[in-house]
Amino acid sequence: METKIVPAVYVGTYHKYNCGSIYGKWLTLSDYSDFDEFADACRELHKDEDDPEFMCQDKEYIPDSRYCESGIEWLKFYWDELADLSDDQLQMVYEYWDEVDGSADAQDIVERYFCEYMDDDDFGAYLADMNGFFRPLCWTDDKRAYEHQLEILERYFDFAKYGAEVKQEMHITEHYIFS
Repeated sequence: METKIVPAVYVGTYHKYNCGSIYGKWLTLSDYSDFDEFADACRELHKDEDDPEFMCQDKEYIPDSRYCESGIEWLKFYWDELADLSDDQLQMVYEYWDEVDGSADAQDIVERYFCEYMDDDDFGAYLADMNGFFRPLCWTDDKRAYEHQLEILERYFDFAKYGAEVKQEMHITEHYIFS
């Protein structure tokens, strides 16, 4: 997957908005080491107001379930849950939030990751191999011999049905399978 996840918000103020201006700026959350540094940047951006009431007028890569137009305190979740994740883990978490549960804890999602998405047949074969169904037959490291053993087993075992049934108990997204 090539999409780089870069959470950002467009921060204006209610005062400016009520006066007919949408003046603000896109702030990329990863540019700030913590929430306090981000809040300082917001205050600096709107230093023309004595006590700015921040308004998040738009967002990028922030799930709807976490988004709040009012204030910026709600953005602490980024530094609490996401700042230390790798790009691959961020992709996984955002896809889960979009397709399964937008309020799930990011670390829980990472821990529940099972494997990349695969069709039922491949998933069934993967599970069978992972659970040791083939180990007694794998007396050799020869790839051709192993593939021959799989061909024999495929005559007797419905990998697709097995994979489909196990998937019913899992959370599936476009690119991932979670326990």
